[in-house]
Amino acid sequence: ITLGEHLENGVYDCAMQTLNYKIARDIAQPHVTSTVLTKRMKWLYRYALADYNLEKYAKTITAGEDLGVLIGSDKTSPYNKIYRTLFDSYAKLKKHSKMIATINKIVSIFGVNYDDITRYMQMVNLGTKLKDDTMIITYGGYVYHLQQKAKVYLQTPFIEFTLSQAYIDENHLNKAVSILSSLDKRDLKPSERARQQYLLGSLLQRLWRNAEAKKAFESSRKTIARSLGAKTDEIYFTSGGTESNNLAIKGLFFHNKDSNTGKNHIVTTKIEH
Repeated sequence: ITLGEHLENGVYDCAMQTLNYKIARDIAQPHVTSTVLTKRMKWLYRYALADYNLEKYAKTITAGEDLGVLIGSDKTSPYNKIYRTLFDSYAKLKKHSKMIATINKIVSIFGVNYDDITRYMQMVNLGTKLKDDTMIITYGGYVYHLQQKAKVYLQTPFIEFTLSQAYIDENHLNKAVSILSSLDKRDLKPSERARQQYLLGSLLQRLWRNAEAKKAFESSRKTIARSLGAKTDEIYFTSGGTESNNLAIKGLFFHNKDSNTGKNHIVTTKIEH
């Protein structure tokens, strides 16, 4: 049975809407080599969408890249959304260099757009994996500002912690303080609030804003104590594991020594630092 193009359009749309992606792809396939440029572009786009939904990402990429060549530099093409499908396919196949190039193309066409916020998050995660602070700052900044604009904070506090750490690594401490301070207005879990206040305290101390640092540290200490059912003066911040272990071991030792329990020896080895 040969359908006219008008009917093929309708059947394709119906197949996609009813999740019959194989039927949609079969309808599109004969047209992807059409000698009529507009027709070829339309059906390449449709073919790629069907293949993506069939999880045939390599075939999606082949069709999408062919379409990209035909689109060229036309930022007004009705088929520019193919770059989003291409990015998602590259992400599925972990083609990192292709993801980087394609997200730049997406931003050049659509600007910083809330429709791409999940893609920006993927770039933040890629930047973290590659230890690329510039990538984290760029795309994390997009996510941060889009959330502020939309007043929807689905990526909070992950994005604030990740973005502020990238700023710290690049020695942009005031920017890190600004990002972390914005969390004052968000509902956080006790562990997240304690982390935020502790990080703020550390940064403010490095900026010689000691009174503000002390206030942040005390806020963190109170949050931790409250969540543990402890007293505030029972919470100590240390520089790391070695100091913490020494504090715990020596604290117990001197407590026992003062209590005359007879348990006043520490047994260790030469390899302990």
